[in-house]
Amino acid sequence: MNEKKKISFTIMSDQKKHKTLDLSSIAPVIIDVTNREAYVDMGALHARSKIEKGIKFTTDPADTPNGIPYLIVWVSTSTNEKGYYIHGAGACRMTIDSEARHGYKLLAEHVNSMDTAMKGRFRMEDMNTEEKTLLKTFIEEYKPGILENSEEFLRALEV
Repeated sequence: MNEKKKISFTIMSDQKKHKTLDLSSIAPVIIDVTNREAYVDMGALHARSKIEKGIKFTTDPADTPNGIPYLIVWVSTSTNEKGYYIHGAGACRMTIDSEARHGYKLLAEHVNSMDTAMKGRFRMEDMNTEEKTLLKTFIEEYKPGILENSEEFLRALEV
């Protein structure tokens, strides 16, 4: 009775077949570049993370000159005979000015990054060494032992 409910939604296709997309294996890791911290905020799945709430986003970075830079790294996990491993990861940027309630992000980039992670691919080449180190350290602390089984992820990080 105390089972964890999976998050999923149905995608309709033109072939009148329904496919279910399981979001229970993906987590949005938010990296606050300025304060050098990382955390998971599941609200980001629907653009409702703590930092995104109440923000009017535009696609022009000039609209947010005093913004704080953030990264969302969509991390997908799976299991194999060795245990849990990182199946895919995709990073994307956004800038938020909480006081002005304005922000910059490209929604398509966020969707594509999540899709990349869910398909078991890695796209983190736009992250610098410091950001990659923050991500790696966070994952090591959040889920000890998972990196030992995530060789492809570690190669993609190149830290």
